[in-house]
Amino acid sequence: MNNTERLIRLNAWKEMKDLEERTKEQLRIEHEAKLKNDIEALWDRAKALIDLYNASIDAGLMYFPSDWSSYSWHRDDQNFISDGISHRLGFGKYQPNNYKVDGPRGLSNREHADAISIRGGGACRYELDLHNHVLHYTGTGAIKEMETFVEDFNRFEKRFYDYFDKKTGGNR
Repeated sequence: MNNTERLIRLNAWKEMKDLEERTKEQLRIEHEAKLKNDIEALWDRAKALIDLYNASIDAGLMYFPSDWSSYSWHRDDQNFISDGISHRLGFGKYQPNNYKVDGPRGLSNREHADAISIRGGGACRYELDLHNHVLHYTGTGAIKEMETFVEDFNRFEKRFYDYFDKKTGGNR
C-alpha cells in the first residue's frame, strides 16, 4: 500500500467519524427536545401542585428549605422546596431577569412558588424551571437534569399530596 492509498483511506475514515459525530449530536438534540416536550406536558399537573402549595402557604402550612443535615422530599419531612443544596425537584420561582447558576437559591418558607424547579448550586451549575407551560433551563448537564425531572415528577407529586393530606387530616 502506498501513501496515496493511505490518504484515501484516511479521508474515508475521517468522513465516517464526522458522520458518527453528527449522528450523535443529532440524537442528543432529539433526546433533549423530547425531554423538554415531556416536561412541558406536565404543566397542568405542575400548576395544580403550585396552586395548592401557594394556598397552603397562605393558610399557614409550613414547608422548609434544605439545610445541610436534612434535605430531601424522599425522606418523611416537609421539604418540597428546590434549592442548591438538595438539587431535588421542588417548588421554585422563575426569575428570567436574574437567572443565575452560581449557588443555592430557593424559596423562603413563606414565599409563593410559580414553578417546579431543580436548582444547582456549588459545583452543580444548572437551573431548570417549568413555568407557564415552558421549561426554562441553563447551565451544564441539562439533559441529565431533564431526565431527573421526568423520573422524579410522579414521586414528588405523590409525596406532596400525601404530606398535604396528612397535615390537613385528609388521610384518616
